[in-house]
Amino acid sequence: MHYQQPETFQHVKFNMTDFPINHYSIEDSTTMPHWHNHLEIVHIPKGQVSVFVNGRRYDNSMGEIMFIPGNSLHSIIPRGHGIYHAIVIGDALIESMVQNQGYKELESLAEASISQPIIVKSEDPYYQVLLQSIMIIKNELHDKSTCFQSIVEAQLILFFSYLKRGFPEELTAGTSLSQVSPHALAMKDCLKYLMNHYEEKITIKDMSQQMNITEQHFSRLFKAYTGSTFVNYLTKLRLEEANKLLIHSSLPVTMVPELTGFCNANYFSRVYRKYYGQPPSETRKKIKSDS
Repeated sequence: MHYQQPETFQHVKFNMTDFPINHYSIEDSTTMPHWHNHLEIVHIPKGQVSVFVNGRRYDNSMGEIMFIPGNSLHSIIPRGHGIYHAIVIGDALIESMVQNQGYKELESLAEASISQPIIVKSEDPYYQVLLQSIMIIKNELHDKSTCFQSIVEAQLILFFSYLKRGFPEELTAGTSLSQVSPHALAMKDCLKYLMNHYEEKITIKDMSQQMNITEQHFSRLFKAYTGSTFVNYLTKLRLEEANKLLIHSSLPVTMVPELTGFCNANYFSRVYRKYYGQPPSETRKKIKSDS
């Protein structure tokens, strides 16, 4: 099972700069903890996944739809074999739709003032129409046929209108930055620190001292907000960065462990093989043979 590591935490690179909406289809991979200002819709067509949002775990089953508010710290972990689709809708697209077309009832979406995730189950009202909108959006973004942008916008309006009709309280109870848990803000700082310093020696003791809490408390919070232990997260982060160096640089393979925080080359080779199914040298050989 591989991790999907975002390039940055707060910024999404949209495939179309003039139409900021992306669709991701992910199979048997974990999406690393991240956040962005944009709204996100997750659909699970196969298997089960656990979604961690702002320190709370949501166990979602096949067929369920989850709406994740903007600026939420979240990660997605499959439980066994599973597939999930994620549609990330740029805040600029939502604002444009509301302002230009006058959908005043959906202003709370543009203002990113939704306070909590929403899970839509098959027995909930309007589930079928919501699911149909997701499938149409996914197909239109894939095919990009004539007028696909207009169709996608129409389906987004339909989706959010029925979502608000079915879950009015959840979509009107806003939140402010001052109401966001200090633990969530601290954990974002922690993850940004790890991304910027993963090549250094970092321990639970170091991070707990930065947050001014005990090591036990830090470990519990980290697991609650990321779905992973601190050691496993840092190891996988370093492996992903090491893999990038193997693929995108000409650095000697022997230099990669030191540059990514692995103090022991033998340990690096062992965990890399376990994670990617082949030794680092084999990854480099395949890249050279394909070029």
